[in-house]
Amino acid sequence: MAATNSTSLPFLVFSSLNPVFTWRVVARETNRTISQHKRLDNAVRKAERLNVQSFQPDFIQCMHEELVDETNGYRCSETATVYDRVEEIETCLKHFGGRRG
Repeated sequence: MAATNSTSLPFLVFSSLNPVFTWRVVARETNRTISQHKRLDNAVRKAERLNVQSFQPDFIQCMHEELVDETNGYRCSETATVYDRVEEIETCLKHFGGRRG
């Protein structure tokens, strides 16, 4: 595993003064405690998962276009949750496979 500069990670693990929950996951930007854990390995897993999620791209908008008339249309404003292989676009569940919800 490559070395990572820990100051660039948005979520870090620190020890706490709590006798039961001895580890806490903290959001570095706000210094807010996200979760507390009894075991270090659980705290590290939580921080790693949050760090991976924080670097993923923003949500993709549904690419389905509804036609109002022969020349005018509008794109759906929902978040895309599935990839439609037939139409080869990212789409919301409502428009998946051309079905209407």
